[in-house]
Amino acid sequence: MVDSTVAQALIQTAQALRLLGCRVTLSGISSEVALTLTRQDIALSDIATVRSPQEALRLQQM
Repeated sequence: MVDSTVAQALIQTAQALRLLGCRVTLSGISSEVALTLTRQDIALSDIATVRSPQEALRLQQM
C-alpha cells in the first residue's frame, strides 16, 4: 500500500540520489500501486521505471 506520504518519500529520495550523481531507476511497481499513484496525481515522470531488476540492469548498461 502506498499513500501520499510514502510516494513523496520515494520522490524525495530519488531527487536526493540524483543530486549525489546517481541514476535512479524504480522497479517492481505493481498495478495497484501505479493506480494509487495516478489517483493521487503523483507523477514519476522524472524517475526511470522498469518492470524488473533485470531490466534496470540492462538499462544501466546502455
